[in-house]
Amino acid sequence: ARRDEETFRKLGFIDTTLAVQVLAGDRAATDRTFVLRFGAYALDEVREASSAEGVDFTLRAPLAAWEEMIRNIRENGGADLRHTLNYLHFGVIDLQAEDQLKADLFFRVNGSLQAFFDASANVDTEFAG
Repeated sequence: ARRDEETFRKLGFIDTTLAVQVLAGDRAATDRTFVLRFGAYALDEVREASSAEGVDFTLRAPLAAWEEMIRNIRENGGADLRHTLNYLHFGVIDLQAEDQLKADLFFRVNGSLQAFFDASANVDTEFAG
């Protein structure tokens, strides 16, 4: 994200903290939660956490869904229309928030989040269980 700051500036600032949960099943023995904290036009922090407490919203899906999305992004240099966060949140990725305002935040920052996930095409990724 820092290497392509201009893209994120065009999309608008993203000031949110979210959790990405990889659900147990498939090859994942236990649920894993990763907290991502964005500030302005950059990703400020990524950490594995024991829970999704203190986040604006959580995106939950099985490992297979996350893996398919990341592989699609890598193969295409960005998500195709069936592998965007917006598309997948209808039935594949579960969006959870404590209230409707926080859930709406996902839709306000969705373009920036997708650009961030699309940038994963440039990161070596391993899919361990």
